Amino acid sequence: MKKFPVTIVGTLCATVVLFGIPAVGEDTMKVEQQNACLSVTRRPRAFYAVAAQPAKEEWAYQIAHAFQLSATKIGLLLNIRRCHVNTVDTEVGNDLVILDRLDSVTPKVMVPLNRSEVGTHPRTGEQILMCRYPLAGGFVPLGACLSDGTPHPHAGTGFGMSHIIGFPVDAAGNIVVHGEWQIKDKYSAVELQQYRYDGTNFIVEHAERILFDKLLAGWQFTSMPLGNCLADGADLLGGLVGKPVGSDRPTGSGLARWQRRDGRWGLTSFVPVTEADKSYEPSLVRDRDGSLLFAVRGGQRGPNENAVMVWRSTDNGAVWEKVIHAPKVRAGTPVTINQGLDGTPYIAANPDRATDTLGRRSPSIEMRETLLLWPLSKDRRNLLEPLLARDCNADFGKPPHGSIWRADHPVGLNVRLADGQWHHVLTYRGLEQNECTRGAPATQHTGTYVEEVLTPGPALPAWRFKTFSDKP
Repeated sequence: MKKFPVTIVGTLCATVVLFGIPAVGEDTMKVEQQNACLSVTRRPRAFYAVAAQPAKEEWAYQIAHAFQLSATKIGLLLNIRRCHVNTVDTEVGNDLVILDRLDSVTPKVMVPLNRSEVGTHPRTGEQILMCRYPLAGGFVPLGACLSDGTPHPHAGTGFGMSHIIGFPVDAAGNIVVHGEWQIKDKYSAVELQQYRYDGTNFIVEHAERILFDKLLAGWQFTSMPLGNCLADGADLLGGLVGKPVGSDRPTGSGLARWQRRDGRWGLTSFVPVTEADKSYEPSLVRDRDGSLLFAVRGGQRGPNENAVMVWRSTDNGAVWEKVIHAPKVRAGTPVTINQGLDGTPYIAANPDRATDTLGRRSPSIEMRETLLLWPLSKDRRNLLEPLLARDCNADFGKPPHGSIWRADHPVGLNVRLADGQWHHVLTYRGLEQNECTRGAPATQHTGTYVEEVLTPGPALPAWRFKTFSDKP
């Protein structure tokens, strides 16, 4: 197997400036003495070319969501973007790759999960390309046990959700708009897949297309989380974005509970966490003390666009308190909350900047040239000084197509691999901006990145397995 070179960079143990939650009507900042210790690998791209694709098209692997498949293997849900097109975010489907080590990303198995297809708009009758966006969901690993050591009743099963957006196309099947915001009567739904893994074969047992107001009675959902679910007894917990059916209020983000009944995983409850603030892409972790931490991406071009916001629940999701509101910290780009191997929670996002490296005052949503990790303070109410995870300009050089680099959609997860050890995996995508927005060719750095975040404390296992004695 080919082994990629690895560099450990950015170890941080320093005095920090912390951003406290502001009092009503004002922004405050306080300075404390804290230590945070994180380091992160900086590898070349792990995945790029898709093996099976149309002869006249070029596809690239991009956004990834990881989950534990068994006591020694993980799965990466890899989203595929079509290159050389002018339409923003032309996603064409998802594959699953199975890995048991990180020092070489040669896959054990690659499984196609879904693909975009041309269909008929149910309201207008026009031809549309039903684009399949990144899959996110949850999985109970094969061999997993409950906290009391008994076998998990749903071990080896899980689910994935892929947002479907219908783009109008011409007679040749080419999209005729630059972005989804230009679609007048947008078709939107979710593809819900049911998974099973037996240690050798990964199977999609069932897949169905569901309108967003049919996922849970009384709720209209609009978009997916960023990151997969975590365990809660026999259930799985994650995030979703929605509002009550018939409400004229904006959407907000909340906690979704999934349960497996009659052989299928389904949504059984939704608890709003944020206000009706147009937030989206929620992410979730469980802290060392059992409390839940929840983060979102603020509504674009609104007061929360550049803020890091974190909520905390000490009663397993019934009641939530906003514990961090740090304005003008990050760009208005994807942001997640993650948990290091020793339980240290951290925020992953692009930092807020006045201009890009070309000196332009680009929109905040385009400021993605560097990726930072902000550990949370011990009381979970402040951000520590960030760690640099990726500097695209320093690592990749000058972008070949005259725009700026992007390193975005970071998602972290604690996983166990074939070496018998727990690791913290951080995935994100890399590309040049003009690839995404202007149809420029892919670069040698375009693809999916799989890094490892290291922490000094002992590992806190995310699952308990019957094959070894570690306890979560």
